[in-house]
Amino acid sequence: MKIVSAREAKEGFAECGEASQKDLVVVTKYGRPFVLMVGVQGKDLEQIVLGMDDELWETIEARRHQPELLSHDEVRRSLGVRRRRPR
Repeated sequence: MKIVSAREAKEGFAECGEASQKDLVVVTKYGRPFVLMVGVQGKDLEQIVLGMDDELWETIEARRHQPELLSHDEVRRSLGVRRRRPR
């Protein structure tokens, strides 16, 4: 993790952006954390937006703790979908 002051970040924004691709960059203001820079190079906008969606992550976490999950075969049977045979 790299820590820089707001003044350093302002003067070297591009460098901070590049550094954030490899590690987190914390920008401080008056000695206190102010901004966290996280590199997102190589990700598309949808990945970024969904990755920051608290409601989506709460839903995923809730689903992980459901006691009874259906297998693919059970879902297929319940929907009346037949399995494709390999060619």
